Amino acid sequence: MKKMANNYHQKTKFYFTKPVRIFLQIILISTGIAGLIHFGYAVWQWKGLLPVKSGYRVASNIHQDWYIDALPTAILLLASICILIAGLRRKMGGLLILIWALISTFIFFQYDISNHNWQVHTVFPDFNPHSRIRQYHYANWPYYKLPRNNERWGYIDKAGEFVIEPRFKTFDLASWGNYPLKSFSEGLAPAYDGSAWGYIDKTGEYVIQPQFEHAAPFSEGLAIADISYKSGIIDKTGKFILEPKYSRIESFSQGRAYFTVDYNYDYKYGYLDTEGNVVIEPKYESGRPFSQGLASVKLDDKAMLIDLDGNVIVKTDFSGIGKFSQGLASFGKDGKSGYIDTSGQVVIDNKYDYAFGFKNGYAYIRLNDKGGLIDRAGNVVKGSKYEIEGYFINDIFLAAPNNRIILVDQSGNVIKRTNWMELGDLQDGLAYYTDGRKYGFVNESGEIVIKAKYNVAYGFTESLAVVSILQNAIPFWLAYAAVVAIGILLFVAHKIIKKNRYTTKARTDKT
Repeated sequence: MKKMANNYHQKTKFYFTKPVRIFLQIILISTGIAGLIHFGYAVWQWKGLLPVKSGYRVASNIHQDWYIDALPTAILLLASICILIAGLRRKMGGLLILIWALISTFIFFQYDISNHNWQVHTVFPDFNPHSRIRQYHYANWPYYKLPRNNERWGYIDKAGEFVIEPRFKTFDLASWGNYPLKSFSEGLAPAYDGSAWGYIDKTGEYVIQPQFEHAAPFSEGLAIADISYKSGIIDKTGKFILEPKYSRIESFSQGRAYFTVDYNYDYKYGYLDTEGNVVIEPKYESGRPFSQGLASVKLDDKAMLIDLDGNVIVKTDFSGIGKFSQGLASFGKDGKSGYIDTSGQVVIDNKYDYAFGFKNGYAYIRLNDKGGLIDRAGNVVKGSKYEIEGYFINDIFLAAPNNRIILVDQSGNVIKRTNWMELGDLQDGLAYYTDGRKYGFVNESGEIVIKAKYNVAYGFTESLAVVSILQNAIPFWLAYAAVVAIGILLFVAHKIIKKNRYTTKARTDKT
């Protein structure tokens, strides 16, 4: 028997010592179990036995595109069975064990079939290469979500205390976004009760009962709400002043809201007043909200500016014009972006790849895959050492070397170094920050006033902020350790059974 074993190992291209082989086999067994658990959970959702939620979920339109999820899930099942059997075998080539151990460690509990993208998520977050100050929302990544919806949303005050308890649940990604709460505006906030949208006050009670498919925050005393895939306008009693009949209506700005009419997939844009009357006929190819008395529209693929009555103020040959802020608006021409004033005159040439709106005297631009800030004269804000990528307050800017936020002055002198991956805009005197796992808030001096303890957080409005927390979440390392422990037990049981079988056989042969 010994000679045969040696001959076998000589035939393999790769061989590990027994302890290493045992360790790798345990990894294989554990990963196989993890794959089977994932497959069972995915099928559970797929068959409708579990509500489709965020986190680990099969696509919400599974009835239409089931094959997109079924195929990778079937591949995962096959791979799981193979490595489970392979892990229980004694004689396995060492190279095969090593390859599967490495691959399975990365795909463990991380295979994502929820967004039709066929991608494998590793245990490490993948960073957006197009922005160094990133919109992460990676607070979930070290956790494995239980087969139930364990994220709860509520509102906190500036002391970090819950004013409205986190009782609202994350819901299906297909239902107009999966966040069940929106920011307060004019004393009310849209809230989702699990079946429909309504509006709550600052005590958390519904003042407009859930009845809408979608609900936008109030603006100028009115809000846009949807029923049967059509948009209408409601007042603060929840009564429709304009019945839902348009494909889309945007929130009011300067007494006007642009709306969309669908002429057999040929969409046209016009504008409504606060009584729901059409004041600018839907004839434009695109539209934007009014700001500073002007709105950008497109007709015959050319951008123009109109006033509140629909009179054309400026005709251009631009491909598009953005929303005015601080007297300037971005425009596009020949594949590049610049800025114009309210008379339509170009004040900053179109030389940028991307150009965003002005705020606090500065605008964010991108050129040659690099970001930066410019002032209203088009001058680039340059630090002596760092690439400036955002504005904070009082000529304090943001840079992000090594994917960590630092606060610098206009000369590039470091004011504060942090371990934050993102820092939001100051709203109501506070800005949210995240270390990549949890969210908290800082004040105007960059000092932490609410520690990072929320799963997701948004800026303050009307002294309240929307945040979420995880309930009953299993830390990733604990879930991994539990499955590895099961793998060890199976491996030991396999060895004991195998030893007892040989012992029984030897006794029988001796007899």
